[in-house]
Amino acid sequence: MDLAESTVRGIDLRYLERCETERRRPVLRQIGVDEIYQGKKDKFLTVV
Repeated sequence: MDLAESTVRGIDLRYLERCETERRRPVLRQIGVDEIYQGKKDKFLTVV
């Protein structure tokens, strides 16, 4: 199947958007925050 990368990306994005609209999301009850040390140059990365 000789498809362009942009065509495959478009198909994938449409599929993911369709799945996202049908998906039920549970109520957010907690949130976590952490920091990861990346080294002298980048320092810390915050993960939520």
